[in-house]
Amino acid sequence: MLRRMLIELKRCNAIDKLNLNPTSTDARMDRYVQRVSRAFFAPMAMISVVQGNRLWLKARHGLDMQSALRSEAFCEYVLDSVEPLEVCDALAHELFRDLPLVTGDIGVRYYIGMPLILSNGIGIGSLCVFDTVKRLGASREQLALLKAMAHQAAISLEYQMQ
Repeated sequence: MLRRMLIELKRCNAIDKLNLNPTSTDARMDRYVQRVSRAFFAPMAMISVVQGNRLWLKARHGLDMQSALRSEAFCEYVLDSVEPLEVCDALAHELFRDLPLVTGDIGVRYYIGMPLILSNGIGIGSLCVFDTVKRLGASREQLALLKAMAHQAAISLEYQMQ
């Protein structure tokens, strides 16, 4: 519990230092999102930043939402990882089948997300792809691109603060 609180404090401090405007979009982030959406032949993709109990979108493709509760998002589960999280059928997955993104209007069935990890090792969000149909796993090439784009997005967010 204490370890988790320290990680959250470090995450919030790191995001504060980035001086991000939650309501503004960024053309670079939009390019990363569009590129992974095309590579996965998926209708939706986003870059999220998680702070406290909310996540907000720094870029999005195919989604109208700007923010969400952290507890209602897939990003919560990828945030402190170093590997991608892939859910091929969210309706069949015990952790995700009741999320509003799955049960609501968006109807997410497939999700893959890679954490955005800053140079200090702190995960601040994710780059992820969604589809409304279940899928087989991503190819090696798709995974490599997702990892590279998430890394570039994290570098871009850090670079803009300098």
